[in-house]
Amino acid sequence: MHLGTWAAGRGPLYRQLADALARSIERGDLQPGTVLPAERTLAESLAVSRTTLVSALDELKRRGWLESRRGSATWVSGVAAGEPESRAAMLARDGAMRPFARGRGAHIDLTFDAPPPLPMVSEALTGLSRLSLEDLTPAHGYVPAGTPELRSAIARRLAGEGVPTTADQVLVTTGAQQALSLLAAYYLRAGDAVALEDPGFPNAFDVFRAAGAELLALPVDGEGVSVDALEEMCAARPPRLVYITPTHQSPTGTVLAASRRRQLARVAERYRVPILEDTALADIPLGDEPAPPAVAHHRPDGPILLIGSMSKLFWGGLRVGWVRAPRAVIRQLVRLKLMADIATPLLSQLVATALIERTEEARGLRRAQYGPRLERLTQVLTERLPDWSWIPPAGGFTLWARLPAGSDATAFAAAALRNGVAVVPGPRLSTEERHRDCLRLAFMLDSEKLSQGVERLARLWERVGDSPAARPEDPAPTVFV
Repeated sequence: MHLGTWAAGRGPLYRQLADALARSIERGDLQPGTVLPAERTLAESLAVSRTTLVSALDELKRRGWLESRRGSATWVSGVAAGEPESRAAMLARDGAMRPFARGRGAHIDLTFDAPPPLPMVSEALTGLSRLSLEDLTPAHGYVPAGTPELRSAIARRLAGEGVPTTADQVLVTTGAQQALSLLAAYYLRAGDAVALEDPGFPNAFDVFRAAGAELLALPVDGEGVSVDALEEMCAARPPRLVYITPTHQSPTGTVLAASRRRQLARVAERYRVPILEDTALADIPLGDEPAPPAVAHHRPDGPILLIGSMSKLFWGGLRVGWVRAPRAVIRQLVRLKLMADIATPLLSQLVATALIERTEEARGLRRAQYGPRLERLTQVLTERLPDWSWIPPAGGFTLWARLPAGSDATAFAAAALRNGVAVVPGPRLSTEERHRDCLRLAFMLDSEKLSQGVERLARLWERVGDSPAARPEDPAPTVFV
């Protein structure tokens, strides 16, 4: 449970915690009927003593925010405990992305990995001002599959990267997240199995869980996802879908080796298992060595569907993505998109069309922007936290750090948040809450902020080490300046 820098105010710690929980309920982060975890578990996740937590919960019961029965659970007022809960309510309560969408009050946020706009985005927007509505085709503005110009531009880009593509094999979506949602709706029925990377992309976890899928973990090493593990899985019981990020995998930044890409394409062909190949982070290389061609390059007519996006490269606010798939699949996805949002906004598509031809230029700008920040982050980590380890990512915006064996990254992340630094603990990026000794650190901030963030983490580590939840009582909250 992430409540921002709730302990930086005045007054007794239990009252500050009660106030923070009340604000969370008011915002809707904690929905009516939500059953709170057991007291011991909740106290550990918040890095407070059980005494402090019980006092805070009693205060909230007195105010009417919480209810409980003797010998039973404690829940948020409004819905009786035990009442059936919708899947939407369950995701709102437990979704993997929930901690990322709230609590942005940390002074130094090392969780956020959406980039600001490149200057060329402003140039493209300025160019739109010279258009009249009569220039937009069609005049009514509804283009469910995407404008012909943008679909053709995406097809040319993919063909230039080794994946022969025609415009009618492309569907324009409102971001890569919608692409995932449409594909999940098309392929999955409740109870179907989806194999995906672990650690992996929490947005995808939520999409597939919303579709009622069973998530099967595939391990990731220094060369990307284990295709041998997938092949063993397929031999026993093929999953309905496989979701992977072969280039600059999130959160590790690894690049799937060329030999594994060929093997993966063969597995897809042999078992007729659709592969969802997410290429959004492939646009963010941090080194000079090019990544191997996409998995779809090896079987362009096979069951391998490419997902792409403008948002990681050009601007997080440019919500334009795409799916490259067989024509028959594209036709069905268009029907699903009509029910979702009818069409991706036309103005966004016009901006995307103006920008996509400048992809290589944009990649160079991002490399120049974030390469030095990664270098600075690893430098200060080496100096201040020498017992942490990591493999420098080949691309993307995050570094996957491993704490000494036996560390509790979740408890440390909670303590760090109380000290003004937000980080993502490994279990949040795992379908089975693995990687308990790992943290994901985004390096979107400038070098000075990154240095300050690591300094705060280092001073906290010196103070509490790997057992921030083991204190018998909570010390006064520390905020480093």
